[in-house]
Amino acid sequence: MIQIEGIYQANYLHILSAIMDDLKLTQQMDRLVHSDPQCKTTPGEVVKLLVLHILSGRQPLVHLEKWAERQDLDMLI
Repeated sequence: MIQIEGIYQANYLHILSAIMDDLKLTQQMDRLVHSDPQCKTTPGEVVKLLVLHILSGRQPLVHLEKWAERQDLDMLI
């Protein structure tokens, strides 16, 4: 049996991601918060994903990893 979860979820997350990109929020955060150059993810990308996760529904942040596995992160970041 096939289960479909959050069929509409990706649509508005991509829109919100594009709005955040237009506002250059990720770049602003990266400029303000310094990180180790060896990190694969920038502070701005982490904050962006946290905001998108919070706006995607009422899931506790402890489930962020499971949520991220179901997302097209390349499109969102």
